[in-house]
Amino acid sequence: MLRKKVVAYVTLALVAFSAQSVLAENATREESQAKVQAAVKMATDSGMDAVVAEIAKKDGQFVWKDSYVFAIAGDEAVTLAHPFKPKLVGKNLAHVKDINGVLLFSEFANIGKS
Repeated sequence: MLRKKVVAYVTLALVAFSAQSVLAENATREESQAKVQAAVKMATDSGMDAVVAEIAKKDGQFVWKDSYVFAIAGDEAVTLAHPFKPKLVGKNLAHVKDINGVLLFSEFANIGKS
């Protein structure tokens, strides 16, 4: 039960995010949603260790066009995997604000919980 709860919570917090320096072509919203759904499926089918390892790869299946998937967990928005910023893994990002003052990663975590 706990594993299911953790998988559901964490995987729903997976986010497709733009990485302008990867490639020039823009990913569509539909492509981003499909990649997140594929990450959720991998987490459900193969476990969190497998999806975290794949998300962490710069050349993995969750990096495409100008976008990538990264994983955060919990109300603290702790980074589980990031393909371009491995130094963020284990870091609490709940305090990070966007240019409009929105607690961006806290919002991601809230979306994941809902």
